[in-house]
Amino acid sequence: MRGGGRFSCGGWARLFLVKHSKIFVFSLDIVHFFLYIVGVKRRCFVVGFSGSRSLSSSSPAAVLLAACVRGAVASGAPVAVGCASGADALVRSLCSSARVFAAASSSPAALAARSVAFVRALAAVAGSLLVSAPSGLCPRGVFPSRAWVSGASPSGSWSSLALAVGLGVSVFVVGLPASSLPAWWGGSWVASSRFGVAGFSFRSPVLSLFGD
Repeated sequence: MRGGGRFSCGGWARLFLVKHSKIFVFSLDIVHFFLYIVGVKRRCFVVGFSGSRSLSSSSPAAVLLAACVRGAVASGAPVAVGCASGADALVRSLCSSARVFAAASSSPAALAARSVAFVRALAAVAGSLLVSAPSGLCPRGVFPSRAWVSGASPSGSWSSLALAVGLGVSVFVVGLPASSLPAWWGGSWVASSRFGVAGFSFRSPVLSLFGD
């Protein structure tokens, strides 16, 4: 500083750098925090997988399901799956980090409880998706509900899908033609694509009003 209380050019430059460097650092902190939040939000949803216990690894449905698993893993999304054979086993073989929901026993009640816990875990995380490869038609009496519905002939795959829809979870079915999909109330099946795989999603503007 020179006489008269005025700063020299060098003094002004140093003051500018000190003040604005703090602003710059603060701005970077905001940017880093924003990017962190965006990254967390992009990865927070969970992709669950289910399907027939008799699914052959060489079947067309298995090929589609496997492509979805690889796509989910590549996206960085957490994967969840059950402990059964067939579709569950295929998913576990492709994603060693998957969260596995295991049944307490092989009794029908224990298997249903496992599937309920699995679907409710998906429903607890906004934006989650259930990808399924059922082996056949939806049993009579299985429909979207917030509780487990077994129907006339039990099908864990379809009951899980129905529960997921009832709880507001997005669902995506692969390996079946449109003619094999159930006519559930409150929405309709729409041809769509997930992870580059063609399938059908159930769109339900009515049921979405009753989500958690």
